[in-house]
Amino acid sequence: MDPSFRVVFYVLFLTMFYSVTDAGFFSAVARLGKLVQEEREIVAAVKQHVQNGGKVSADMKRYVDSFDDNNTVPEPDYIAHHPVRAYFLIKRLSKITLSETKKLTGKEVQLPTVEDLHMTALALIVLQDVYGLDMRSLVQGQLVMVSQSTNGAEPQITEICGKDPTFTLDPSDTYYIGEVACKENKFYQAVLWFNLTLEMMREKEKSLLKIGDEQTDRPGPRMRDVLLKLADTVQKIKWDRDVFMAVSQLGATKANAEGLSHLSNLLENAVSSLRKPIRTEIPHINYENLCRLGVLKNQAPHPTLTCRYVRPTPYFYLSPAKMELLHERSPLVALYHDVITDKEVNKMRDIAFRRMGRSPVVADDGGEMFSRSRVSETGWIFDTEHPMIAKLSRRVGYITGLDVNLPYGEAFQVLNYGLGGFYEPHVDYFRLSDVEAGGATVFTRLNLTVPAVKNSAVLFHDLKKSLAFEQDSEHAGCPVLMGSKWIANKWIHTHGNEFRWPCGLTPEE
Repeated sequence: MDPSFRVVFYVLFLTMFYSVTDAGFFSAVARLGKLVQEEREIVAAVKQHVQNGGKVSADMKRYVDSFDDNNTVPEPDYIAHHPVRAYFLIKRLSKITLSETKKLTGKEVQLPTVEDLHMTALALIVLQDVYGLDMRSLVQGQLVMVSQSTNGAEPQITEICGKDPTFTLDPSDTYYIGEVACKENKFYQAVLWFNLTLEMMREKEKSLLKIGDEQTDRPGPRMRDVLLKLADTVQKIKWDRDVFMAVSQLGATKANAEGLSHLSNLLENAVSSLRKPIRTEIPHINYENLCRLGVLKNQAPHPTLTCRYVRPTPYFYLSPAKMELLHERSPLVALYHDVITDKEVNKMRDIAFRRMGRSPVVADDGGEMFSRSRVSETGWIFDTEHPMIAKLSRRVGYITGLDVNLPYGEAFQVLNYGLGGFYEPHVDYFRLSDVEAGGATVFTRLNLTVPAVKNSAVLFHDLKKSLAFEQDSEHAGCPVLMGSKWIANKWIHTHGNEFRWPCGLTPEE
């Protein structure tokens, strides 16, 4: 393939489309909105069956009871767009069997799998880690971002949403999330979740003692199991001789209160001395800082916003484009506001929703593979499929000044991000959409954050005019903290656009 220059033009929008594929529920938030509606139909069918004198399994009864306890809000987005609520949705439905559900409802249904629950827990781990979420607040369904100051000032507290007593994580949940972190080799995060589990269990123990209740036969992890799991995870980060000896003594004899208390004290000191490791797989440490800045920008107008009206072609003579220049020198990065209408968004949805499938990444051998570094689903739309899509493609050409027709321009690539969906730093292409929090796109080498803006488009160059590779175009999609992130992008090649985009004279241009 000839060397090509790709202008990546992102049409950003917030909407809901759903597709029937074998991808998991975790890989597209839009799937969860549909799942919420289907869950209500399942519960209604089960209740009707019971009222008619039918019987259901104990798991199904517990499921219906948990639904009644946690679903008083009518809007599906209320659950689907919030990571803790989505976790409970997946957890509830993963406990019932497909065969019984099909028998009771009389129709084919798709239920979350063990992988969906695992990946939903992983989403909570990633969100807490990247955005520095206060874990005590997260347990109560509240998203609170804590930004630590480097100059000794008080940390900045940003509340994304308030507490929700109907969606509260208990020790069994936080313990499970810690186990998922261990399986994903995120040992520092696992320590935080296991330690939080211990704190919650101690508080619960104290409250039970006050009312004279017994803790025997209560569901959830045992204190001894959590301590041993925490000790094992701490040792994987930094070996501690005293912790090792205390665990060995517990294993050699019957666990007693004194031995557990001694291990607990040792772990408290060991945990307090741990520091968050630098992510070696992320080439730039400012990735997380830029993502957090993206949340702050979504909370209030950006103070340095500089927009202007531009008329790159006669098409924009009567209605000029609204351009916000984000980076003028190479690589050019510009944000165009209000370039797509809601009607065009709906048409894209109608065409693309049945084509969505798990988004792959490029493997080392040039092929495709699924990766934890990219959590989203993708569908493609060609310009010739509808006059409205063709018109939107021409608009891309008017803004860029380039030929967007095949083979110079590719089809629109439509994506919806999954729970905590993100795409780690890469030099290929990038994405965003209007979300309630998170989901910004960051240029790690430029120290630039582009917050998600509805119905807007981002234009940037990933090659210099001389066709030399533009390393500063490295970018990443930040995790979606709350909401549903949809994007559509279009790639344009240099081949065939030589006279529209003249070559530079030096590799630096």
